[in-house]
Amino acid sequence: MKIFRRILALTGSIAFISACACSGHEPVITQQEKQTEINLSWWGTDARNRYTIKAVEMFEEKYPDIKVNCSYSEWSGYEERSKIQMRSNTEADVMQINFS
Repeated sequence: MKIFRRILALTGSIAFISACACSGHEPVITQQEKQTEINLSWWGTDARNRYTIKAVEMFEEKYPDIKVNCSYSEWSGYEERSKIQMRSNTEADVMQINFS
């Protein structure tokens, strides 16, 4: 019985492949054009902001299908703004929320 099932599966596979190959249509290959966007939020000094933006640019170069929208500021007020965004479900996808 197992041999019969295997022969039936093999025959069905061959028939399917033959039908596809003989259809006269070229296979269609498309490239996905959709770009994923993520939001990144952090706090820090101007130096940290420059380094982080440079890292984001390197990331986007390596992964061109991902666009990173950056939002940054100094620590003063960052925590309160982040809390408000989290309560209203408008927070960034990736956030730096630590200190010290």
